[in-house]
Amino acid sequence: IGGGYYNVADGISSSIIGGDYNNTNGYNNSHIIGSNIYADRSDCTFVENLTITQVPTSAVGLSSGSVWNNGGVLNIVL
Repeated sequence: IGGGYYNVADGISSSIIGGDYNNTNGYNNSHIIGSNIYADRSDCTFVENLTITQVPTSAVGLSSGSVWNNGGVLNIVL
């Protein structure tokens, strides 16, 4: 737990980076950034609000799972 109040990171290899009233609920490798977030699965990162800057505008050269901007529509490389 990197700070905040009333946070519980009780899963193996789980973390909470600040915020208040967060809980990993025993899920392993779960990570929380924000406040009032309760994890509901392992191997996942939970955020309260997310801004992505400089999103690629082409899938060329991106690996599977990458996000890119296709004329204002977000796409995921399969």
